[in-house]
Amino acid sequence: MPANKKMNGLDKIAKRFGITAREARDIATAVGTLAKATTMKGASIKSQAAKNVVSQVKETARAATTGQPGRTSGKIASGGYKADVMVTKGKKRK
Repeated sequence: MPANKKMNGLDKIAKRFGITAREARDIATAVGTLAKATTMKGASIKSQAAKNVVSQVKETARAATTGQPGRTSGKIASGGYKADVMVTKGKKRK
């Protein structure tokens, strides 16, 4: 769409739907991260993954009401040692 055209009502709805759909896909990623975390040892990784799911659900609800994008879902990342396994923080969407 050209930059000089104003968005009509249908374009605004389509844009908000796209943002909400992207945030909803992040919920699936967060649930997969939680499932993977439950197979690992340590309560910290499980609680981080559970908090990640909660934050993704909140971001999806916010995207549906306001149309603002949130963050990508966190994923399990490991450092050089087993103790360094953690859920990484997602990146802010622009």
